[in-house]
Amino acid sequence: MGRRSRDDGEAWIAVELRVPRWAAWCAAVGLLLMGAAALGGVTVLTWAVAR
Repeated sequence: MGRRSRDDGEAWIAVELRVPRWAAWCAAVGLLLMGAAALGGVTVLTWAVAR
């Protein structure tokens, strides 16, 4: 918790996941691909509306 007081209005939640390294990499790559797809979708929609 460090040196923070208990009444500072912040909640600290620690989550420990025990997963294989390959699973963590797959999740990270999947999140990056989904983010890129979302950004691409927004870009295409913006371009289509602007035409």
